[in-house]
Amino acid sequence: MSNLAQQTDTRKVHKVGDFTFFDFDGYMDPTLLTEKTAVNKSNPEGKISFTPDRAIIDNLKTKGQQQIREKSPDEFGDVVLAFVKLRTGTESPFDHPIIAGKPDSNNGANFADLIGIGRATASKYLKIAEIAGIYDPKSVSMATGKRKDLDDKSLKDLDEFMKNQEVKDYLSSTEKHRPDNNPQYLRRLWKALKILDMTPYQLSMKGMQGSNTEKIAYIKEQLKPLKVWSEDPDAIDPFNPKKKRILNPAEKFNPVSEKRNNATMYQFIKSIRAFLIANGVSIPKPQSAESILSGKTVSHGFHAEQKLEYKQILRMIKCLSAPVKEIKVPVLFQGHWVDWESPYKTVDTSTKEYSMQSFWDDALLYFLIAIEMGMRAEEGFTIIAGNPVNKYSSGVTENKKTPTDQHGNHKWYISLYTRKTEHLEASDKIHKGRVKEDALIKMLEKRRKDIEQKRGIVKQIQPDKRTKKLVPNTLHALIGVDDKYTKIATIDKSKSVTITKTREIIRDIMRHCFLQAVPKEDRDETFENFMEMPLHSLRHVFAQYWLHKSGRNYTFVARLGHWKTEKELKDSYGGMDDDEFDDDYERFSDTDAGLTPREIKIKLAEPDKAPTKEERTELNQTYPQPENLTEKPEPEIQDTFDTVTPEPKT
Repeated sequence: MSNLAQQTDTRKVHKVGDFTFFDFDGYMDPTLLTEKTAVNKSNPEGKISFTPDRAIIDNLKTKGQQQIREKSPDEFGDVVLAFVKLRTGTESPFDHPIIAGKPDSNNGANFADLIGIGRATASKYLKIAEIAGIYDPKSVSMATGKRKDLDDKSLKDLDEFMKNQEVKDYLSSTEKHRPDNNPQYLRRLWKALKILDMTPYQLSMKGMQGSNTEKIAYIKEQLKPLKVWSEDPDAIDPFNPKKKRILNPAEKFNPVSEKRNNATMYQFIKSIRAFLIANGVSIPKPQSAESILSGKTVSHGFHAEQKLEYKQILRMIKCLSAPVKEIKVPVLFQGHWVDWESPYKTVDTSTKEYSMQSFWDDALLYFLIAIEMGMRAEEGFTIIAGNPVNKYSSGVTENKKTPTDQHGNHKWYISLYTRKTEHLEASDKIHKGRVKEDALIKMLEKRRKDIEQKRGIVKQIQPDKRTKKLVPNTLHALIGVDDKYTKIATIDKSKSVTITKTREIIRDIMRHCFLQAVPKEDRDETFENFMEMPLHSLRHVFAQYWLHKSGRNYTFVARLGHWKTEKELKDSYGGMDDDEFDDDYERFSDTDAGLTPREIKIKLAEPDKAPTKEERTELNQTYPQPENLTEKPEPEIQDTFDTVTPEPKT
């Protein structure tokens, strides 16, 4: 706008809070301001421009005041509010209010030292805020505490990020978020902060004054750019700018849709919520689905089709049954797994305390239970080898009253303790399932026999650290010897389970065998999940394996895998892949639409009565016939678990 236009436009106004300032030729009405505040040598007429200096805006934004809407009608009001936030410490990266005092005073806790803005300028904007009614100087105490400058080194290097005290508090808050347990949570937090350009200290809001409610309102505003990024398929990945992002295009902007599927944001928020809680911020429950801090599970649509073909499952068993001391597994590069070529890291599958063979035996046992039970990633490491001690206990049960099968085995059951639902009733937190594979039962019997003979057990534990008194230990681990993956004194605890770093060796063994079982040419967009979450991926494999065996009986598989609803199973684990869809399409399209519903059911239920070639329509004759298809030769693979599984070694 020209100067002439400014002079004639007497209607132009600027709002600060609920107060309206009228524009006089681009300046504020000087009568509103006290002489002390408004008049100085550089501005003898007491005029204050409605156009904030560029350097002021830049300085404010570098100190966390990202809410300033530049070159908009709200710019002036946003700048005034930024001064108030920094002065009061309400929404500030510093752990104390900032004083508009003399330089080098107040232990450096002033605008000049911390932000590079002179006290006259700061006083001017704070006076405007006082007039507008959004700032009361009497309500602000003097600066207290030690000056804490921002340090952005943590955003550039993961090792520096992990040294940050706020991050340390987060990593030590729960076993789930330990980097040696689930490193993906740490990486997601780091990535989110890089996208937001926020330091861990800023996110923790430790320097902010005000109530928990005010902090929650503030952080919701700060997280909005992250949500925008998560919904943009063209958003630049801070780790890999060339990586193509995978989004569910349907309903991505509708947070309460049944198809709500912003899984990217959901994964970010899982880490951020845990970080905030670990740093003293209380997140009110419940958070609605519309809330940016919602912990409501979304459908993981792009992993719903993750599976292993049966021949690949057999390859996994074959691989796990052929132990080697050293394996090579992919590593993260710029936040993502490599392209399966290089670089790789070498992993030693033995330790000073435990043999190479023992880790491979444990991995095989873990895999066989996962295929039979569909257990969650951490549940396998806390299964008790003996009978469940009560209704809240995991354990292994052999019903000797039942008739034996062709292998001479009675009915066996495994009970899993699901800590994800530990706050619920016993029926929800304990999952009891039947296991039948002969190879698995033999491994269960061996572990129980070892325990009877006092092999691989801890005889005494210290349940109470305060008394330091040792008592006899009656509980023993099923997978691995006592204390190998879980401190045996905590194996039956609901929350305070103590885990060990050796779990990562099992994860790396699984990664190694996934690479062997699935040739490169057969890997689709879901394969990366096998590398990132090798143990959780087995729950996907279990779901697809049993859906295939049961003719997609979702009711049966949901109960078998301890899903509370069939919808959760369908949305997150039981997606139909293209090959299965095409197979069903062939069956259904070849069905004569002139048949009655009853006749159609009979036709579909009896494959031997499938339509002949002559019954096919002209359209369907264009499809290649099975006898004309050339299949790639497969290496010779045994077709039963027990024939490829060696007898576990003592």
